[in-house]
Amino acid sequence: MADTRDDIDVSQAQHTSDSEERCNSKIFSHNTGKRIEQACADLIVALDFKFFEKLSLTQLMETVSIMGVAKFSPGEYIFKKGSVGHHFYSLFSGEVDIILQEGAKPVATLGPGQSFGELALLNDAPRAASVRCKTQAILGVISRHEFTSIVSTRRAIAEAMVWMQICFLLILRLRLHINI
Repeated sequence: MADTRDDIDVSQAQHTSDSEERCNSKIFSHNTGKRIEQACADLIVALDFKFFEKLSLTQLMETVSIMGVAKFSPGEYIFKKGSVGHHFYSLFSGEVDIILQEGAKPVATLGPGQSFGELALLNDAPRAASVRCKTQAILGVISRHEFTSIVSTRRAIAEAMVWMQICFLLILRLRLHINI
């Protein structure tokens, strides 16, 4: 059985100063943090990520500054249904399958420009599905801890978080209703 990676510690991949590398050393060890941030921002714009589309350039760069990068192999689980979520993922390359029940066919396949795990930015709710790599994948990863640190200093983002929390509650009620 493949390992789950939702417990990855992206804090080790994060920066403590501008000169430190901000992404997983296994992938981009030869680049500086600013170049990685710009490359991630360029990918987010080029791949037309819906999750980030309403952000200003400044907000996008702030968000990218807390993003780590992780590489996953085919068949590897990013996380499993029922596990507590701590990270949000943006798919830069590759494909992942969304699986509601072990052994069942995927209910969806996501590709570059798509995101998943956004509810983990809000709370400790269990994951509603498993996510397994269909192909090798490179993902942007944002931890709830890092996200919360940015949100706490930005009033507009904090207000948006209230609306996101309301949406989360509605989604939770919907999940209970349809037994996901």
